[in-house]
Amino acid sequence: MDMKSFNVWLHNIAEKCLENIMICYYLLLVFLLPLIIPFLFIYMIVTSWWPIVLLYLTWFIYDYKSPKRGGYPSTWIRTRSIHKYFARYFPIHLHITTPLISGKNYLIGSHPHGIISMNTFANFTTNATGMLEKHPGMNVRVCTLTPQFWPPLRREWGMLYGLIDCSKESLHYVLNTKNSINNIVVLIVGGAEEALDAHPGSHILTLSKRKGFIKIAIETGAQLVPMYCFGENELFEQVRKEF
Repeated sequence: MDMKSFNVWLHNIAEKCLENIMICYYLLLVFLLPLIIPFLFIYMIVTSWWPIVLLYLTWFIYDYKSPKRGGYPSTWIRTRSIHKYFARYFPIHLHITTPLISGKNYLIGSHPHGIISMNTFANFTTNATGMLEKHPGMNVRVCTLTPQFWPPLRREWGMLYGLIDCSKESLHYVLNTKNSINNIVVLIVGGAEEALDAHPGSHILTLSKRKGFIKIAIETGAQLVPMYCFGENELFEQVRKEF
């Protein structure tokens, strides 16, 4: 193997390592942190570290409504180039058929939910696929369930990445054109019920009982945009529900 071939081989190995690191980073934040941090806080309460827990609880009470008030998305964090390795692992691409015009608010109905919505994370909570370059000046947020904002520290991490509460109050606050414009909110319409139907080769959507988002779009003046995440259901195998 000559030096050029060796450099190419070494570069490919480094790329694959970074891709796997970013996948582990995502899974750590989604699955492990919500389990680890509560026990860590309980341990800190009975040790000399208890003042830190008290300070965080004070902050939590003060900041309690932030998930329903648009959070505090960080462009600096979301645009770090390291996130591109997460998208390259699969790979994930963002294909836009019609550009979103500035001066309006948009509610994107995303399908399917999949197990943990990796397409949505790559495309909208980060800039891994160039969303912010394709729509400059737009503020992008992604809705998730209220319990996602219960684990300490994980809630702040989520809001830095643009996560907000999926409640009616939250959507009205961000999407109301009387308050602000140039907002994009992504709502994974099918939710946990649709996640149970996520199987390779399957495209079962939960829509008949999920029409509230259409009403919210009408009430706020937001434009409705459909989105489909091809390949999301192919990522994991799960036991098929029998009900």
